[in-house]
Amino acid sequence: MDSQQLLATYQHLSTKLETIDDSLILANQALLQTPNKEERRTLDETILELELRRNQTINRMLLLTKNSGTITPPSEAQINQVKSLATEVDELAAHNQNVASTLSITSQVLTLLQSVA
Repeated sequence: MDSQQLLATYQHLSTKLETIDDSLILANQALLQTPNKEERRTLDETILELELRRNQTINRMLLLTKNSGTITPPSEAQINQVKSLATEVDELAAHNQNVASTLSITSQVLTLLQSVA
């Protein structure tokens, strides 16, 4: 991996981590809005999954920094997907979100994270 790919990969992982962190904030705030039992269960599961993805992303960043392991640089499409979703999360955080919208956006984040390196 050359220095350009290394930088692009690190920036991609950084954006991904920021999106996960923002999603975690939204999910935790939604818990304070007295969701019903099903929403609370879903939020709890979502928070656990986001924490797992957060830890995986941090580990990938550490491997990249240490130049150990094999990390494939993201494609342009993957970079654009993460940036687009990051924008959506930022917009939701800037507005008065409710539990349903939080569940929707965090579900989108998790779906994207499964498909993006």
